[in-house]
Amino acid sequence: MTKKLDIGCGNKKVLGAIGMDNAPLSAVDVVHDLNVTPYPFDDNFFDEIYCNHILEHLPDLLSVMEELCRIAKPGALIKVSVPYWSSQRAFKDPTHVRYFTEHTFDYFDRNYSMNYYIKGSVKIRKIKYELSGNRIIRFLGIFLPISIFKLFNNTIANIYFDLEVNK
Repeated sequence: MTKKLDIGCGNKKVLGAIGMDNAPLSAVDVVHDLNVTPYPFDDNFFDEIYCNHILEHLPDLLSVMEELCRIAKPGALIKVSVPYWSSQRAFKDPTHVRYFTEHTFDYFDRNYSMNYYIKGSVKIRKIKYELSGNRIIRFLGIFLPISIFKLFNNTIANIYFDLEVNK
């Protein structure tokens, strides 16, 4: 059986996962401050870890990544979704403490020259982008699809990573 953890799950927990959050909501199985390590799980415990729009809220990404590597089994998958660095979603939320690019997780890859920040490492297996919706904007008194302005407006809303844990 696949052991899954959904950190910062709120009320939208991944099906079949253990939900961990600092808020005692109905979907939360483990109430824990995500800024405090160690997390209350054994080493090499999870096959999959989901970080759905939570990492941008945590001030110490290095400790969190080290902890995720600790509690994940070798070869485990960490699935991350975060706002893309240049999107309005990244900047509009006052609780966001960092921004993510395609290269943010390079620093946790053992093959990267500056990978010395944490114990453990991850390999980026997949990166996917979510484009902003086909909103309508008013420009020069005319409503036009935002796709016309892609060269002038940020169009990537979120970025998704599949990270494989290396031990």
